[in-house]
Amino acid sequence: MKRRFRLAPAVLSMVLLAAHFLRMQNIALMALSLAVVPLVFVKRQWVLRIVQIFLCLGSIEWVRMTVLLVFERKTLGQPYFRMVLILGAVCFFTLSSALFLKPGSFSSGDSN
Repeated sequence: MKRRFRLAPAVLSMVLLAAHFLRMQNIALMALSLAVVPLVFVKRQWVLRIVQIFLCLGSIEWVRMTVLLVFERKTLGQPYFRMVLILGAVCFFTLSSALFLKPGSFSSGDSN
């Protein structure tokens, strides 16, 4: 698989996190999410580890938000199953995108 296709899920996950933080009016975390995007293209193992950690923390944020919204919807008597499926998929996508960034899996000759 080409390098750019392995990086695309991580970039999309960080943009989704940035949109989430913007909606929550947390400009600092939105800016941090966008600031991490260029780090994906650095071919250093320690940098990719930082990005992986960021994506794992992003998955935790999606779980936290899902739990909060479920409690809120249960309290209001609103349906929540579809929301859990959607946010669960987003959480899974964010977490799995960290796995695509396995350090050492990109050879130095793979420039694409």
